[in-house]
Amino acid sequence: MNSHFEVAAGSMLGRDHLCDGNLTIGKNNQDAYDLRQNAGVSVVIVADGCGSKSRSEAGAIIGSKLTAKALVEQWHRHSNLARTSGFDTALPQVLEAARQDVLAQLRILCVNSYITGPKRCTSTSSSLS
Repeated sequence: MNSHFEVAAGSMLGRDHLCDGNLTIGKNNQDAYDLRQNAGVSVVIVADGCGSKSRSEAGAIIGSKLTAKALVEQWHRHSNLARTSGFDTALPQVLEAARQDVLAQLRILCVNSYITGPKRCTSTSSSLS
């Protein structure tokens, strides 16, 4: 793909994650990003983890990947609208459709995690909405 941009990304532990300047003290890197380029669209998502909990990077990683994937897919689904009605008309629809895609994927992950996790699902209905 011919692109007008070169993209580079990286992440490193912040100073609050270090002890004595170079030894980690058990805190993980909570940053995440996802870069996607596909047929004329480039998406870069940057996310910060949620606090000091164990595996706090997981939400940032999952969120950035799901969001970038959904945006690229929805942009392609709405590409005719963008061509005929313009970017300003298509963008809100792309964003809303991507939001719905991400929420649907998170529901699936949540239900699967609940069913296969340490606590088995004992009811046949789900309260996720």
